Amino acid sequence: MLKLNTKMTRLEYFDKRMAAIRSAYSTSDDVTNRGRPGEIVRLDGVRMGFDKKDERVGVFFVNGVAVRSMAYHVNNSRIVAATIPADLEKGAYTLVVRTMPNGKDIAEGRYNKEFIIR
Repeated sequence: MLKLNTKMTRLEYFDKRMAAIRSAYSTSDDVTNRGRPGEIVRLDGVRMGFDKKDERVGVFFVNGVAVRSMAYHVNNSRIVAATIPADLEKGAYTLVVRTMPNGKDIAEGRYNKEFIIR
């Protein structure tokens, strides 16, 4: 009989309460990971729903400072469509979705690719 020794290693740890962004693109031209101020960015993922009236949560563009989108067109656990803030300068940003999964603590999910403002 053949015996196998198997060792399992966890490659990634994640909090199952955090938002997970799978993709991001501008709805005006379907360009992935790029957009212009004033355009709508669509985020696809899981656990992304939040109270859009609460300024502590939402979609944030981070490049040294975090700038929150103030307009949301779709907001549910799997899809968020938000307007890219008009005053964002050109450059590379990290997209962050902040939620309150238990109603009191903020959880933050980050997109693992740069989002370029053109």
